[in-house]
Order: sequence, then C-alpha cells, then structure tokens
Amino acid sequence: MDNNLVGGLYNIDMLEELEKGKAEDVEIKLIEENKLNDIYDKRDLTDLKETIVKDGLLQPLVAYKKNDKYILISGHHRLRAIKELLSEGKDVLFFGKKIRDTVPVLIHKGFKDTNEELLVILHSNIGRKLSDDETDRISSEIIRIDSEMYPTKQSRPKGETKRKSIEKISPISAKTIERHTNKTTDEKDVKYKNIISKLNRFKNYISSIDLLDLGNMEKQNIKIKIEEINEILYQIH
Repeated sequence: MDNNLVGGLYNIDMLEELEKGKAEDVEIKLIEENKLNDIYDKRDLTDLKETIVKDGLLQPLVAYKKNDKYILISGHHRLRAIKELLSEGKDVLFFGKKIRDTVPVLIHKGFKDTNEELLVILHSNIGRKLSDDETDRISSEIIRIDSEMYPTKQSRPKGETKRKSIEKISPISAKTIERHTNKTTDEKDVKYKNIISKLNRFKNYISSIDLLDLGNMEKQNIKIKIEEINEILYQIH
C-alpha cells in the first residue's frame, strides 16, 4: 500500500492537488454518505448548524465520483447539517454565495481498495474526540489492516516492529490501540467464561435427568445433546 495514499486526505501534497482542482458545485441529491464512515457514531448537529448559520460553510466537502454518484470522504456532519438547515428554510452561505440545490465539493481521485479508503476517512477525522466505542472499532480495523498488509513477521520491512507499522497508518496512537485491544480481550474472556459456565450447568442438568423414566428416542436425543455440548466446550477451550 502506497504510504502517500495511506496518508490520503491528511497528506499535504494530496490536499494541494485537491485544491488545484478547486471545488465543484455538485447536486446535493447526488452525494451519498460513505458507509465506511459508520465506524463513527452520529453526533448531535445543533452546535454545527448554529455555526454554519452564523459563519457559513467554511470548507467544501470532499468526495470521489462513482458512476453518477459522489461518495463522501469528508464532511458527513456538514452535509447532514446543510440538509437540515435547508429543510428548515434557513440560508446556508459559502463565501457569500447561497447554497440551494448544490454544494461545493473537492473531487478526490478515488482509491485502490477499501482499506485505503477507510484509512483516508480515519485520518480526515484526526483531532476528533472519540468515544470508547469509536476507539474500539478503529483499533480493531487498524489491527486488521496491519495484519492484511503484513500477514507474516517476515513480510514486514526489515527491523520494523508491529507497533511501528501500526503507528505509520493509524490516526490514534499505538499505545491507545494496545490498551483498547487488551480491554476487548479481557471482555471476550469474561464472555467466554460465562458461556462455558452456562453450558456446564446445562450439561449437568441434562445429565441429572433420570433416564429410566424416558423412552429410547428421548434417551438418544439427550446423549446427542451432551455430545454436542462436550464438543462446544472442547472447541472453546
């Protein structure tokens, strides 16, 4: 993966290239939110809407063209805020010009793959205060992408550790990722222990049933269930 592209939107050279093309007026109805942006929680728009009404839209959105649509990279909250303000009959200005059916958009050239696209979206949100859930989701995605980039220890650049590789692509610190990964692992351990406990109790309950009072078919079904539970417990352990 090209590090210049990994940097994507936050890379100064790429930003300059985007700005050379200047913003295009794109019909709002043609702009779609990027599904990869669902990694972030949706936020309350009250303050943003007040700022846009007061100061206008200060930056164009950033999107890439896909067929006859434009897929957002940066500006999801601004687009939602603009739509709400227009539906409320309020004026939205971009450097003195009223926004009606179109909105200014910088056109990105697009991406080689989904991982590259996700990294650009993540880096376009540097400085954003993250919730614990957002940090967990981002940590998981960064670890997944790193593992796909370097599936084996030998595939990493010589002398480069996993932590260093992660720091190259991650919008949050490797230390934060490690902390959230450890927390997630601990939570999974607790869930597994609870599952094992419930399965063992169920197994003991079935085993305690007086088979003498049951018919042959019922006895066989219970034996099968016990075998299934034993197999699940074996796989979990």
